[in-house]
Amino acid sequence: MLNFHPVNIDYLTMEVTLTSADGKSVCCNADILARHSEYIAAMLRSHMSESKSLQVKFEYLSLEQLSWIRDYVGHKAKDAGPVLTFENSSSVLSTLDYLCMRDAMQMCELDLAKKLTIENCDKLGKAYELVQKFNLVILKKAILQVLCQLYVMKPLSWKAKMLKKLPADYLNEIFMHDNFPQASEEKDIMELVFKWLVFNEPNISDVNKAVDLIFAPALELMHVERLDCCIQKLPYAKNASETLKNRIRQFQKSPHRYLRDKKDTSPHKFRKPIDSVFRYGGIGGCCVSTAVSYVALDCIDKVIANSEHLSILQCHESIEPTPVPLIECGTCTLDNIVYVAGGQSRYTITGKFAKKTVYRYIPYRRKWQQVAAMNEYRCLFYLGVLNNQLYAVGGINWTGVLPSVEVYNCDQDVWEKDKDLPYLVHEHAGCVLNNQLYISGGHDGTDLLNDVVSYDPLVKDWKRRESMIQRRSCHAMASVNGYIYAVGGCTMQQGLIQDIKDCEKYDPVTDQWTRLTNETQQTPMSCIYPIIRHNKIYCIGGYKFTNNQPGDLQSLFC
Repeated sequence: MLNFHPVNIDYLTMEVTLTSADGKSVCCNADILARHSEYIAAMLRSHMSESKSLQVKFEYLSLEQLSWIRDYVGHKAKDAGPVLTFENSSSVLSTLDYLCMRDAMQMCELDLAKKLTIENCDKLGKAYELVQKFNLVILKKAILQVLCQLYVMKPLSWKAKMLKKLPADYLNEIFMHDNFPQASEEKDIMELVFKWLVFNEPNISDVNKAVDLIFAPALELMHVERLDCCIQKLPYAKNASETLKNRIRQFQKSPHRYLRDKKDTSPHKFRKPIDSVFRYGGIGGCCVSTAVSYVALDCIDKVIANSEHLSILQCHESIEPTPVPLIECGTCTLDNIVYVAGGQSRYTITGKFAKKTVYRYIPYRRKWQQVAAMNEYRCLFYLGVLNNQLYAVGGINWTGVLPSVEVYNCDQDVWEKDKDLPYLVHEHAGCVLNNQLYISGGHDGTDLLNDVVSYDPLVKDWKRRESMIQRRSCHAMASVNGYIYAVGGCTMQQGLIQDIKDCEKYDPVTDQWTRLTNETQQTPMSCIYPIIRHNKIYCIGGYKFTNNQPGDLQSLFC
């Protein structure tokens, strides 16, 4: 869009003469030029001598620059117009800036951004100079886009050569860019950053910015130590190395505390784990499995959007298996770290092979780590998170069904006993709502239960709530929009296990349960895992006792 600046009507057919520093001139229509240039429009509205003579001499502009302006304002829409290249762009943009031709500058910037591709990446240096000189935001985005594409294609040596010449803010923006490769190895990122430090000899603030680009939780100390021999004579790089080592030690000592402290300030959004659902343990064939896989939530969203038959079993990608085979274990996540506790190494109805070991999977390091064991051996129990602590509730082992509760302090790596449940229970479900832990249903070793209790961490005690309408075990609980939903599970009918299709909804304000008639599973299923997506509960996995079939994915509207 042109800038319209009202000038004298007499200028509509007049020409203005633009004279270069060497005395050579070009002529342009005064009115058209004024529509493009705030400088010329202001001059023509003034009472300066140039406005009367229509002759303007520019001490700092060449004939070539003025000719480009003449061709630009004079060309018709159907014509190609003057040629803009990376070679003449600095001169052209300087002229446009001098004459206050803002629309023309924007058009030139868009043209340059379009021309900057992987095929002519040799123009990156020139493009960067233009961005620095004229503050061209659109062209800067194009540079970052090309750099990220090149990062994927080129070897590490080329990346180091490319990145080390960039200033700190550019380095920061490349590693934070949405198109930066998600799967980049952190040790490669670290090596690039330190090569940048060695090449640039930056000030202390830029050193700190550079170190912040490296995600310490994804590294081992040995990765940093390998660089020490190359940087020992460079104080700023050596300080950066020590800073990074300290961060790695802090994470190793207390990963949750480190991640919580860095959560709001971390620039590593590009290297955060993709939101996923993990699938591990269980029965594979005739044996207890150690296989672990995951499916990204955006994959689940696509399945939900594009298919009436919801199937995600083919979407899973495998990762490192669990250290030991487990079934009937407790699982939860805290600060993007997955915990697997207890369970059995092989199936028995009495919990004869119950475990008390606890493992956690750190996605940043892609490996399992054993942490402090629980005080009790237990399987078929509830493991959940409340106030940044893990709660292990109930369960069963060879001594019988358990009422015991214990809490894991992640920062101190210790389990402590807490207030017991008011009854024995295993095969129950749990969830958190309004900073309270709710437990429902299960089996006490004799009968199925419909009992519901809540735990308040402030008073450290359990409170009985209104019982569910139906007795159920091996079910799931989920909190959505201020309500709790009890989903699936199984019951006993005439001595046979029957899967439950109905769901119930609990209102904590009225302390009442309501049977839901429309929101049910398409297929009755037990032992399911609930996730919340788009105000729906999606039930993943599970087992159908009536025909011994595994589950996949079902949806419930909430």
